[in-house]
Amino acid sequence: TDIMRHGPAATMEERGRGCGSCHLPNGKGRPENAPPAGQPAGYTVQQLNDMRNGLRYTSDPRKRNTPTMIDLAKAMSEEEIQEAAEYFEAIPWT
Repeated sequence: TDIMRHGPAATMEERGRGCGSCHLPNGKGRPENAPPAGQPAGYTVQQLNDMRNGLRYTSDPRKRNTPTMIDLAKAMSEEEIQEAAEYFEAIPWT
């Protein structure tokens, strides 16, 4: 779809944020990553803000990429968080 080719999460990798590199441009995520496709934008925004504010961590100590996700969430602007959330919300979960 057009949003998958041109949406903000697809281009964030070029801007150094790379949502699609772990969660994939189709939002299905790699096996070790959450699949954000179809999640309500408000939920995604809340999760990213919780990561930024030290309120969300992993419950699995073997999951080594959580600190990277927290660092990326801290580096994102409010606009980038909202754009990514809306992008993934627009992709139907199938």
